[in-house]
Amino acid sequence: MKIKLVFVCNLVVCLLFAVAPEDKERIQKFDALWNRLCNPETFSMGDAIFALNRELEAEAKILVRKAIMDINFDSEESLLSVFAKNYSLIPGVLQEIRRFIEEEKSETRKMRLINFLVSQSYKGMIERNNSTLKVSVWIDMYPDPNLFFEESKRLMKELILTKRMSVLYADVLNLSADNEIQALLKDLSKKAKYDSFPNGFSRQAWNATCMLARQGDKEALDTVRAAAKDLTDFNLMRFIPVGMGYIGTEEMALLLFEMLKSDLEKLNGNVFPEKTQLAHEAAVALFFCVEGFPEYGQWGRFTDADKAKCLDWVKANKDSFKVKKIPANVFLEKIRG
Repeated sequence: MKIKLVFVCNLVVCLLFAVAPEDKERIQKFDALWNRLCNPETFSMGDAIFALNRELEAEAKILVRKAIMDINFDSEESLLSVFAKNYSLIPGVLQEIRRFIEEEKSETRKMRLINFLVSQSYKGMIERNNSTLKVSVWIDMYPDPNLFFEESKRLMKELILTKRMSVLYADVLNLSADNEIQALLKDLSKKAKYDSFPNGFSRQAWNATCMLARQGDKEALDTVRAAAKDLTDFNLMRFIPVGMGYIGTEEMALLLFEMLKSDLEKLNGNVFPEKTQLAHEAAVALFFCVEGFPEYGQWGRFTDADKAKCLDWVKANKDSFKVKKIPANVFLEKIRG
C-alpha cells in the first residue's frame, strides 16, 4: 500500500527548549515511533504494526498526562500546544486528551483547555498549510457552541469562509444566520444548480443549498426539488437523499417516501457496501427527518426485507407522521459513518 504523507516539523525540534531534560528521551521515543508508523514500509510488517501502534499509544498516555498537568495557557511552546498542532489526530493522543477533559471537575478549566486546543490546532493548520490538522476534531468531540469562546468561533468561522471546513459546522456553532456565512452559502449554492449535476457536483455546494433550504430559502428549495427528480449518478444517489433528510420538512419526507419504492442501484466494485441503492439512501434520510422511522446507516447492507419493512412503516404512518430536524452535529456524525 502506497501512502502520501505530509509531515510537520519534528516534535523534538519543536520542544528542544520547551521541556524538562528528563522528558526529552521520552519525547524522542514518541517521535521516532510516530515516524516509523507513518513510514509506508511499515505497512508490510503485518502484525508488527499493531504492536507498534500499541507502543505509540502507551507513550501518548504518559505524554498527554504530563502535557495537561503542566499546561501553560499563555505558552505556545508547551507540550500540549505541540500535540494540538502536530499530533491531535493520532487516536491515542485524542483519546487521552478527551479522557482528561471529561475528568476535569472545573468547568472553567475545561473550557480553557478546549479553546486552547482549538487555537493551537488552528495555528498548526495556518503555519504549515496542512489541512490534515483539523480544528473540526474538537467540534466533533464537543459540539456544544456554548463551550467555545468568541475568539475560537472567529477562527472556525474563518476556516469555514475560506472553505477549509465544511459549511455544516456553521450550523453546529449557531453561525448560520451570520451575514458573511449567509453570503458564502448563497455563493456556494449557485454552483449547485440542477443543470450542473452530475458533472459539476460539489458536496460543499450541495451542503450549502441544504442549509439554505432548511432555513426556508425558496431558490434553494427549488434546486433541491429539481435535483430529486434525477438520481441516476452515484454522487447524487449518495448525497441528495441524505441532504433532503437534513432539510427536515414534510415535503422532503414525502419525496423520500417515493424514493423508497425505487429499485435503482449502482454496483460499487470491490468496496463495502457492494452497491448503492436509492431506497437505502432514502431510508437513511428518513430516519434523520421523520419521528419513529426505523434507523439505517449508510454503510450497512439494505436487504429486500429491510425495504419491505420501510414501505410497511410508510403505509401505516403516511397520514400521521411527524417531521423533525436532526441537529447538525448528529447529521455530520451519521454521514461520516
